[in-house]
Amino acid sequence: MRGYRTEKKITSMVGPFEGQYELFDLLDALKPEVLKYRWSVSDVELSHLPDAAVDINHLVAHSPQVVLWVSGIDLYEWARSVTISNWGAFLAFNPEQADFQYSEIPFSEGRPPSIQHPDAQIEIQAVDGGYFEVYSRDGRVIELLKQHFVVETVESISAST
Repeated sequence: MRGYRTEKKITSMVGPFEGQYELFDLLDALKPEVLKYRWSVSDVELSHLPDAAVDINHLVAHSPQVVLWVSGIDLYEWARSVTISNWGAFLAFNPEQADFQYSEIPFSEGRPPSIQHPDAQIEIQAVDGGYFEVYSRDGRVIELLKQHFVVETVESISAST
């Protein structure tokens, strides 16, 4: 499996600030895939627009295990208000395999490059507020990513449990 680091967006940006891409730009590029999964969100530090209806940081901090389970639709909509993604681990699962308690909570930095759970189909890592790393078991995700971003390959290792 390979992962990809987003270098720059090559299609028009749709996020909250013109001239820079953010979480919503990435999720919008991958929208058909994002919407079909249930997502776990952990180890996040996100900045939101001042009038944001939802603070993802707060939801994660007050969730069991400090892991938020959310539909792809909600994640997509909530990401519209994210202005900076300092870090975060976003893992996509088939809905029937989601909403469990992790034995090890996914984290976003200082880990081997891979999908952190064997049942996850996609993993998005927000890194230092500057770029994202995307790992996927499905080639469609990578093709969508390459249609919208200049990417750099990140060699990855097998998923851990």
